[in-house]
Amino acid sequence: MMCRGLVVASATLLAAPASLCAQLVVDDLSTGLSAEDLVAAILGPGVAATNVSFNGDDTAGGLFGGGFAALGFDAGVVLGTGNVGFVVPLDGMNSDDGVSQGNFRPGDPDLDPFVPSFGTFDAAVFEFDFECPTGGVLTLDYVLASEEYNEFVNGFYNDAFGIFVNGVNVALLPDGVTPVSINTVNGGNPLGVDAANPEFFINNDCDDLSGEMAPCVPAVPIEMDGLTVVLTASVAVPAGVNHVKIAIADGGDQSFDSNVFIRSGSFACASDEPPVDGGPDGGCPKHAGGKGHGSKDKDRHGKGGKDHAKDQKASKSDGKKEQKSKNGSKDKKDAPSSKQSDTPWKKGWKKGWKKGWQSGK
Repeated sequence: MMCRGLVVASATLLAAPASLCAQLVVDDLSTGLSAEDLVAAILGPGVAATNVSFNGDDTAGGLFGGGFAALGFDAGVVLGTGNVGFVVPLDGMNSDDGVSQGNFRPGDPDLDPFVPSFGTFDAAVFEFDFECPTGGVLTLDYVLASEEYNEFVNGFYNDAFGIFVNGVNVALLPDGVTPVSINTVNGGNPLGVDAANPEFFINNDCDDLSGEMAPCVPAVPIEMDGLTVVLTASVAVPAGVNHVKIAIADGGDQSFDSNVFIRSGSFACASDEPPVDGGPDGGCPKHAGGKGHGSKDKDRHGKGGKDHAKDQKASKSDGKKEQKSKNGSKDKKDAPSSKQSDTPWKKGWKKGWKKGWQSGK
């Protein structure tokens, strides 16, 4: 039976029944996972890692499994600009247009150039040294997903993402030149107008369809409004010690989450062995099996709940349009200044979720 959703689960619980893999569960770093657990989940055969670190909020990184129906691969690591647990849809499919958590963390200097004049916030940065015994070509499979689709496509400050190997971003489209981002992979704004590389994009937001395109059912079971198809980063690396940094951050402000999913076992050097993956049958992946689940708290938007988030999203979009129509510049002083205030509910959500997770064991 095909796995019907996304699962983010602990590397410490390995022997769960296959039926659990069809459930919506989350294990982030606040559950006791470490950066070493994350790297163990993605390393392929023959690759050794040292000096492993994660820099970001504990809710901004974790492990997932059972994601084949949503992502095209089953298990691995997830990093996000807000709360990785929010990728799990409360209603089985995407039903929310503005999932967001502001972590009030700094951005990342390597990502700041992707958002000129505005900078980044709430970075989640996962990095380590690695060795390929004889060098060769490093490969890594991933999917980028975001709530910034489709309203903020072709906007001034989309969320930023990069995979930096020895300081060079290798998160590129197959042309080997175009960086992967919301503005470079999309269905247009409005949807169907001025699309960029739409062959690599999956729309998951029925609210953005109109006319002959409506009605619809969200394409995949994930609480993100859009995502890329499975992409592969690849780069030649020398034998000896190399360094990789995988980073994602909010661009311009702290609103509306984006996430990157990295396939289990796909961090490999010129290996002919396929990644370790649960596949379409939905079997429990190598590093999954936790009984946690996404929050049942309906307020995933900070103060004011869902209506406030929709109003904020509309206001943010209108502000960008007005700014662009006035002068077409990226002058920071003219940018919308409102920030989402998520902190008051964040701790309560984490406590409530953890209590529910423990009682569900």
